[in-house]
Amino acid sequence: MSTTGAKAVCAIMSNVISSNTSENYNTNNVGFVWWLIQSSRYHLIEGWALTAINNKTTITKKKKKIKALINAMYCDDNNSPIILSDLTFEIFSEYLATKKVIRCHRNNSTQMLSKSTYDLCQSALMHMFKMSKYDMSEEFAKKLSRFMAGLKRKVSGLLFHFYYYSSFIILV
Repeated sequence: MSTTGAKAVCAIMSNVISSNTSENYNTNNVGFVWWLIQSSRYHLIEGWALTAINNKTTITKKKKKIKALINAMYCDDNNSPIILSDLTFEIFSEYLATKKVIRCHRNNSTQMLSKSTYDLCQSALMHMFKMSKYDMSEEFAKKLSRFMAGLKRKVSGLLFHFYYYSSFIILV
């Protein structure tokens, strides 16, 4: 396929989802890249991307740079800020496990986020793979699918427990 043909195919593939959805995924992926940096997983960040991010002076400017790098990703270019081929299920699942910081008002206990928040994280990662030169391994995809199913059941159980007992407290 010619370079022009490949670019045309890539442009069509990048329009499979709406621009708003793509923007939501990219915003979510900023948090993931920032988490990688904060947890010292520099081996997963391309050197040129890490340099560009570290050249910024404030956290806000660093996150804006991450967003710009993610927005610039194009499926035929080698410009993914994350070395997705080195990303493992264990690292991504650890990231997902850190996303449970909502506090319930009545008893001040920590709850997990909603199922849709975890779905967004998974979809955002899939989008990043699609907009890069990398393919998610079958093993990674299988483990992630099982993890998400278990996570959704856990969240549903916690929410049921919270709402059931909150309603009970209100009624009594």
